[in-house]
Amino acid sequence: ADIDLPVQKWAYTAVDAINVKGNIGGPAAYALTRFDRILGYGRWGGSILRQVIGPTPYLPHGISPEVYQAPATPEEEAWLEMQLGAFFRPNMTLIGMVAANQPRKDFGLFFQTLQELRKRGRNVYGWIHTDLLVGKAWSIPQLVEDCGLEKRITVTGISGPMSDRQLALLYQRCNVTVLPSGGEGFGYSIPESL
Repeated sequence: ADIDLPVQKWAYTAVDAINVKGNIGGPAAYALTRFDRILGYGRWGGSILRQVIGPTPYLPHGISPEVYQAPATPEEEAWLEMQLGAFFRPNMTLIGMVAANQPRKDFGLFFQTLQELRKRGRNVYGWIHTDLLVGKAWSIPQLVEDCGLEKRITVTGISGPMSDRQLALLYQRCNVTVLPSGGEGFGYSIPESL
């Protein structure tokens, strides 16, 4: 909004939370007044924006259920086994996290959660899909070592992107996915995993 251009200023806002009053306030509410046109992420986001700036159109944010819900073929099952590696067993509880390796994603909490569950006698295994083993804030190899999770983690994504179908297969295999974060715009991995 601060760029002085002779054009309309549009915003496509990622609203995925509200304050204690059930809306948006403070600097975020002020920032909304600086745009000529605002679109909300989904119906819920539009309804929250409406409380602050009046009628607000939204764009639906959906996923393709046919990609994410189709059962794995025998060939895909073999691919999954290869991806998860030799230390994963079907009787383990698979906990997944899909997130870029950046400061606001709490990889430390993810690893500490796995560590605590193991201390409590749970047979857990972690799957992380990320872009960097060592990022600006997190060293995944160090977290593995610090939390004693050697042979209990599979990391994908660092060698390149996966197709939606490949990612869907890994989500399907998970018993649960989590997105520990210090502040999220819109966490795609949560609706994708649903």
